[in-house]
Amino acid sequence: MVRAGLGLAVLSRHTLGDDPARDGLAILAVSGFPIRRMWHLVLEERPPPSRPALAFRDDLRRLLKAAR
Repeated sequence: MVRAGLGLAVLSRHTLGDDPARDGLAILAVSGFPIRRMWHLVLEERPPPSRPALAFRDDLRRLLKAAR
């Protein structure tokens, strides 16, 4: 609907391609943005998380520490 010119939307930058303008989209500078949110990662204890799940968790932790 946004691409068709029917309104505005708030989208995560991660949902857009490398060139939003090519897709007919524009990124606007808006006061109060970006919106910051808390994220939580939950892993089941049983069965134990797989090695890839644990590696993903560890990568997230490293990225979050680096972003501070």
